[in-house]
Amino acid sequence: MGVLRSAARMFGLVAPEAGRRPGNDPAAEEPPRAGDAPEAPGSRTDAERILELTNQARSEAGLPPLRISDALNRAAAAHSADMAARDFVSHTGSDGSDPVDRAKAAGYVLAELAENLSAGTGDAESTFRQWMRSPEHSGNILDAGFTELGAGHAQGDGTRFTHYWTQVLARPS
Repeated sequence: MGVLRSAARMFGLVAPEAGRRPGNDPAAEEPPRAGDAPEAPGSRTDAERILELTNQARSEAGLPPLRISDALNRAAAAHSADMAARDFVSHTGSDGSDPVDRAKAAGYVLAELAENLSAGTGDAESTFRQWMRSPEHSGNILDAGFTELGAGHAQGDGTRFTHYWTQVLARPS
């Protein structure tokens, strides 16, 4: 069983506009898989850049680096794809899943986990700067208990935010 950090710390959300439509739309179709994102912009490269920026910040804080997790990348990419396809930003997926559900579905066996979201920024650097300006997001990034990271980015042309980002930080059990 996975342990979530406190809800206030675990669920961070950065979006240019507040009060957007929640992720649970009863009329929505099944959520897309990671590869179903409208114009997925090279998720692996984005994940590697988010990892690099995260580890730079952790190094400056005297913390050990995180390593990339393919399972967490799959979970993050699938959630970003879901948000882009359904034009929403939420820690609850369109299928009702939460971050722990998604990590487990991707094959990750976790001890604890946190998720950061962002929408509207088109590159990893801008997204990461947003997260670091937020106490909740930066608290997740600089949490010494986490050892692994996954990240996903999906693009949805014609949506409110166009770019949808998910960062998952975790420690396996």
